[in-house]
Amino acid sequence: MLYMICAMVLIVAASGLWAWMLAEAILKETGPTGQKLAWIGMILLTYVFGAAVYFFIRRPKRMAECAVGIPSLAQLVQPNETTRFNVQTD
Repeated sequence: MLYMICAMVLIVAASGLWAWMLAEAILKETGPTGQKLAWIGMILLTYVFGAAVYFFIRRPKRMAECAVGIPSLAQLVQPNETTRFNVQTD
């Protein structure tokens, strides 16, 4: 019984990852059309393996390409010479 529940959870999680990566590849993939179609085809044909490859290899590269020019959180909160902090000590 426990094995069936674990298997069902794993199947649902794998299907969710597959659907998420397929949607990302269809809607957000940039670059040449051939490359986009290759990623979509790989995800469709290899199911969870292709989705995992896309998640760990292509998605971080695409996210970095999209984030060019966007400041990081560290840059946003880093004080500079115009920032003054008023600290009261008792």
